[in-house]
Amino acid sequence: MGEKKLRVKKAAGCASLLGLPAAALVMYIAWQHNPGGVFYGDDYVNWAHWSLYGVAYYLMVGGPVFVARLFFWRDEPEE
Repeated sequence: MGEKKLRVKKAAGCASLLGLPAAALVMYIAWQHNPGGVFYGDDYVNWAHWSLYGVAYYLMVGGPVFVARLFFWRDEPEE
């Protein structure tokens, strides 16, 4: 049971290592572009819409990495 938890932690770590910077970059680009005041205006920030971009890109980049790391990349046994 402990080995499976370790594999999930490693997979989540790899996914986050790639997914979080991708999500942050897309959110930064969306914030800078902000067509027609969609994400923010003078007196508001549309957190739901802006955060959706970050979550979507985190899942698009981190999801496949998580699955690949969990099921296909095997750690070499320690001797």
